[in-house]
Amino acid sequence: MKKHIWLIIVLLLVGSLWLTAYAAEGNGGEVTDGASFVAALGGEDCASYSYDSETDVYTVTLNDNVTVRNFIQIKSGSYELCGEGTLSRISGYTGTLIQVDSGASLTLGGSVVLDGGAVWMKDGEPSTPADGAANEGVSSSSVLIRSNGTFVLTEDAILQNNTATAIGSSGPTYIQGGAIRYCYAIDTWDPAALYCSNGPFSMSGGEIYGNKGAYN
Repeated sequence: MKKHIWLIIVLLLVGSLWLTAYAAEGNGGEVTDGASFVAALGGEDCASYSYDSETDVYTVTLNDNVTVRNFIQIKSGSYELCGEGTLSRISGYTGTLIQVDSGASLTLGGSVVLDGGAVWMKDGEPSTPADGAANEGVSSSSVLIRSNGTFVLTEDAILQNNTATAIGSSGPTYIQGGAIRYCYAIDTWDPAALYCSNGPFSMSGGEIYGNKGAYN
């Protein structure tokens, strides 16, 4: 009987670990409405959407961790990506996660995390690039968000763990909440958190910490 109980406990633990490690897979691709955004993320098992005809905004709700094998290109329309879950690069892909084209807009909110895959370690312990940690994870020279349209970071959304600038923008960019953290522009000689080359920028909330630019 005791052996059976221990076997059940082990199976439950293994199942729990498997569920924790599991992430849905998305192909990325072009976004022109809520349905195509959900498809780019991997389908209805990991995301859903609603549409507000008065504001002409699609709200896309992420409910799972997702790895993408290509970037999500928002070609037209206005979107809010919210919910809970982490969007990251699938093994072997080192490009941008989301691109916002001119004329389109994206608000990143909820508790959504965009993670570049870097793993910062110093003396065998987790650390940050600002403290001189070395990366033992994914290396990429691509930004997490490339925006030629409008990008808003708000609520508890997070951009983190990239070995390049987190946000590269040539359009309006507004930091109203959330955090940009643990990014290191190692090879690009750009700022670690964000680079805005055109359009208005403002920061009325949120945090930027634990990053390191190549000039530091």
